[in-house]
Amino acid sequence: MESKAREFEVLENVNLHKLLHLMEKKEKKIQALEATENEQNVTMDYIHKVAEDKVKMARKRASDEQRVKLEALNKINELRNRTDLL
Repeated sequence: MESKAREFEVLENVNLHKLLHLMEKKEKKIQALEATENEQNVTMDYIHKVAEDKVKMARKRASDEQRVKLEALNKINELRNRTDLL
């Protein structure tokens, strides 16, 4: 019985409105942080995609450049072979 009386004394001293206000404030802060996190995730996804696209373009340019150089070397070799025949 004494423990129940103490429990009620503690509960009487608790300001429920203040607790509710603090909980609402914390909930709003959590929501704001979640929104910020979502925005950051979207930004990071975009940055990652742009980086992937740049890598793909660089690989394609390197491949194209290698192909063109190989074609040029083949043409030079053909010209050498022709001049050797003359």
